[in-house]
Amino acid sequence: MAEQSIPPAGEELKDKSMPELMVGLYGDISSLVRAEIELAKAEIGEKASVAGQGAGLISGSIFALIMAVFSGTALAIIGLANLVAPWAAALIVTVFWLLAAGVLAITGKGRFKRI
Repeated sequence: MAEQSIPPAGEELKDKSMPELMVGLYGDISSLVRAEIELAKAEIGEKASVAGQGAGLISGSIFALIMAVFSGTALAIIGLANLVAPWAAALIVTVFWLLAAGVLAITGKGRFKRI
């Protein structure tokens, strides 16, 4: 895109008719709008790239957290199996997770009602 130089206010503008000035003004505004749109596209592209990288890292951390919860659940079941029957240990841990999910769901629902 070619840069247009702004003529100094003086004799060049006095010699032009009003329609010529309007055409020039329209061309300048059109070029300015196109340049701003291109700049905005470039900025959005850069921000989207950074946001995509951040989303990928957060997704990976969520996956690792889920794996840790699974491991902790297995550990809790194995640990409780030393005190009670294995099926009872699994039942206790399952009920714990169901209660946790219920409390979180009820709390979340209450927060949505505030909106």
